[in-house]
Amino acid sequence: MGYMKKQLKKWHLYFSLGLGGFILLISISGALLTFGKEIQRIVSPQSWVVEPQRKPIDVKAVIAGLQILAQQQDIKIKSLYLERRRDLAWQARMSNGEQWNINPHTGEVTDRFAKGSDFYSVILHLHRWLLFSDQPYRDWVRHLISIAASVFILQIIIGTVLWLKPRKSAIKRLKIKRHKKLSGTLMQWHLTAGVVTAPILILIAYCGIGFNWPVIGKLVEWSTGSHIEKPAEHKLVTVGGMSTWPTALVNAQQALPAGHLQRIYFPQQKSDPLTLRFRMPAEFHPFSYVWLDGGSGQVLGSYDASQASTATRIWNFKYKFHIGDFAGLPIRITWLLLSLLPMFFVVSGLWVWWCRHRKSSARERLKIEAFREGQT
Repeated sequence: MGYMKKQLKKWHLYFSLGLGGFILLISISGALLTFGKEIQRIVSPQSWVVEPQRKPIDVKAVIAGLQILAQQQDIKIKSLYLERRRDLAWQARMSNGEQWNINPHTGEVTDRFAKGSDFYSVILHLHRWLLFSDQPYRDWVRHLISIAASVFILQIIIGTVLWLKPRKSAIKRLKIKRHKKLSGTLMQWHLTAGVVTAPILILIAYCGIGFNWPVIGKLVEWSTGSHIEKPAEHKLVTVGGMSTWPTALVNAQQALPAGHLQRIYFPQQKSDPLTLRFRMPAEFHPFSYVWLDGGSGQVLGSYDASQASTATRIWNFKYKFHIGDFAGLPIRITWLLLSLLPMFFVVSGLWVWWCRHRKSSARERLKIEAFREGQT
């Protein structure tokens, strides 16, 4: 049993030395993303915050005005992100690689910049792809980050196993005690925080890995006895492009009357449908779709994710759970602290190891010096 514990401690150290840097990066960037959009609005409020008005927002008028501006510059609208809060700008992604922030009350463009160059997007790209923008580098980085997250889960499991040995004193070792040295205090908090938060940290990391390795969703399917559904992609030939898109918007809302429109994806080719994403009352994020023929306004198909299988609804929830945006400010603050814990584990663990290594080396030197003195 002692040999096994010694080996686990070694692997616990080796994993920290090998992938500790990636875990630090994921931890810090994840913590920034928890309140990333709020930070962005504080840094540049003139681009992201608008003066709310009482009258209802006319989505058709916003799109019509945006189309005129785009046609004047010979570019297309790729997508439009609608905000639920009336004091926030909408975001339009354009075919020339720019993002336009729009005041939904006036149709005015409040800012134009290269897509992905704002604070939130930069931190998001750092967290997901280490700022790589080209393939196949992004795929390799996603695999590397997923491996680091998997190692982090393994580290938690190893730490929990080490805590359970010996089992009789496991609970006692969770109690916070005063220590004369910093290393003792760090080790105490390292152990206590790791054991107490282990289940929730594993779930957060598991959800993050799910974005890169969808195959792990098989565990959700197995545990629920249902399958994860994928919304059908409708690729039907349109009749006239986007000539009747106002009618299409009305028809889409009628297809999902209880839904709140949050995303519009405009067809870039005549064979592409007009795609609208809705958030249904039972959803935490917009995963419901309506596909339309932009030329005739006809509904090609719809998908209500709130009525999907149990596995699908759990799998869709992973995004909101991963970022802690599902139960108000207290949960978001809790997730911020949880996001910083991996960084604390790496730093505190390596610091304690270094202190012990230095102390052990000093003892060895004293033994060698004593031995040499005894020889002379």
